[in-house]
Formats: sequence, C-alpha cells, structure tokens
Amino acid sequence: MNDVVVREFVRGLMRQSEVFTQTVILLDGRYDPAAPRKLVVDGMEVQVADSPSVLGAMQACLDHRLAQGLLVLFTTRDERELGVDVCSQAVKHRRLPVQRWQIVLPPVRGQ
Repeated sequence: MNDVVVREFVRGLMRQSEVFTQTVILLDGRYDPAAPRKLVVDGMEVQVADSPSVLGAMQACLDHRLAQGLLVLFTTRDERELGVDVCSQAVKHRRLPVQRWQIVLPPVRGQ
C-alpha cells in the first residue's frame, strides 16, 4: 500500500466518525517502504508504521501512546496473534481490510 491509499482510507473513516476514541488504525497488508511515514490528512497528523511481527506492532503502539494524531499500523498478523493489548487500541478493535475499489469509488449520495 502507499500513502494515497492511507489518506483515502483515513478520510473514509473520518467521514463515518468525527471523534476517534482509539488512536490506532490496524490495516491488513504491508506498507510501501519508499512511501512517507508522516502524513497530514484533513489537518490531522497521521503516522504510518509497517510491522510484520507482533513485537514490532506492540512497540509501534507503545511509541505512539503519547503522540498526537493517528497511527496507521500495517500488519499481516491476525487479531489472535496481536492480542488484546494491541487490538484494544485499534479503531473497531480489529485489523481492517483495505478494499482498493471502495477507495476509488466516489461516495454515493441519496437523492
């Protein structure tokens, strides 16, 4: 995944809810190592981390606890491996799939 996908995914979540009680977004997959790690999405600071390991995911969450904004954490580990400590900090308390086709479609408005 790259920064364009992350920006649109975060925007989509922000459309659903203006207030996040959790500051971590767990996404399924891997992040492009050449893409930027710090983003600003609609005025909100977003830090992106990629962690193929459980310990790396836990460390990224720990490092982010005192930071401002959101942490988007890419991982291929499932929720059982990540454990309650990581998942409890995540939006929707789980790893979210990224459906690229949903990102590129414009939102449908009721007439």
